[in-house]
Amino acid sequence: MLISKASINNIKEILDLYQSLAGKDYCVWDMEYPNYETITFDIDNNGLYVGIIDGKIVSAISLVKDLELTSYNWKENSNVIELSRFGVLKEYQGKGISKQTLSFIIDLVKEHGYKAVHLACQYQNI
Repeated sequence: MLISKASINNIKEILDLYQSLAGKDYCVWDMEYPNYETITFDIDNNGLYVGIIDGKIVSAISLVKDLELTSYNWKENSNVIELSRFGVLKEYQGKGISKQTLSFIIDLVKEHGYKAVHLACQYQNI
């Protein structure tokens, strides 16, 4: 799997991926969120990465510098980044895509010198 920064040309495919997961088990997304504006924001801020297999986007994950989950009592709040909007196409789940993507992202975060990573996810997500 190739993991790379998303581009404007990927917006429709990423939106399709997100919408395919909306309302499914453990997913709090709906048809309104994440949306075109969210994806564009993440791309414009160089924070959206996609996993690609055979030319098809099979996963997406956002690195958010402006923390969305500020109301939580985090142990570390400075020089951190938040992982958000992480999804894998249903037909690719259970094939190690999440592990490979997170490993890539953690290495990337280390390279950029962040002290901590906040993972935004549904607490019931297994």
